[in-house]
Amino acid sequence: MARSPHIRFITIYPNLIEHYLKFGVFNKAGSILSYEVINLRDFADDKHGSVDDKPYGGIDGMVLRADVLAAAVNIHPHDYIVSSSPRSETYFNQHEAHHLLNTFQDKDIAFICGRFSGIDERFERRYIKKSYSFGDFVVSGGELPCLMMAEAMIRLYPGVLGNKNSWHHDSFAVSQETGYVEHPLYTKPRVFEGEPVPLELISGDHKIKEKWQKSASYHRPLRLK
Repeated sequence: MARSPHIRFITIYPNLIEHYLKFGVFNKAGSILSYEVINLRDFADDKHGSVDDKPYGGIDGMVLRADVLAAAVNIHPHDYIVSSSPRSETYFNQHEAHHLLNTFQDKDIAFICGRFSGIDERFERRYIKKSYSFGDFVVSGGELPCLMMAEAMIRLYPGVLGNKNSWHHDSFAVSQETGYVEHPLYTKPRVFEGEPVPLELISGDHKIKEKWQKSASYHRPLRLK
């Protein structure tokens, strides 16, 4: 019997995740894979739903507790656990989206949506299998980065996109073969604020069009870091 794949999001803002899952690729994929949004506060050990505490060492901010996070992930102990962190040395890119897809063929994936100043180091070391950075900046929580990772992976999953070859023409799918991202794109009107669509794209000659597309992509090198 074929495995029924699940993607889980562990967050203190389940409504944020649930709302996003109603749209676009997430909504389309809902007939193929399953989502579960887990409220981290359900695993708190007090009536206030506390999931964080002050860090040892006297620094400012609050840190997500290791024991509360462990209680949440241990409901599904075989999940492949992923998080985002500006401290990670691995940048998320299309290659890593394929890595998650390959993992997802065998294991369900749980995304930990961090909050506050971060996650207890002991939980990170013991439970998180892969952590990604999205750049040298900080946001208030991991919900958006986790949704980005999940969407990048989901759209590669067989049967999700209407045209099974669509993702092969994406910018970073092209870059894996050429080393460069996709060429510039144009649509109607033919002239916008005095600038026309390049003649090569409307010439009707496929060789001329393909030569232009290949040449134009060379001016947009792939940024791996």
